[in-house]
Amino acid sequence: MGLLLDIGKIPRERITERATLDGDLRMESVAFIEIQVATEDRFDIEIDLIEVVGLNEFGAIIDYVHALARVAAASQRAVND
Repeated sequence: MGLLLDIGKIPRERITERATLDGDLRMESVAFIEIQVATEDRFDIEIDLIEVVGLNEFGAIIDYVHALARVAAASQRAVND
């Protein structure tokens, strides 16, 4: 949520699990890309934008990012073992 507040300049009250990218959040494309890049850097993942657009709801996107982060962390642990 912090990235949406900081980069996207989206008011906190508009950020809910059911908020949609194209409706409730009304994100500009530049802010969307900046948030994508920051998220990828923070979690060491690669986000599929087509998947994100298809998910559309903030809660579903968060679940998707967390799943990617879990896989990336498990892969990193396997490499380190």
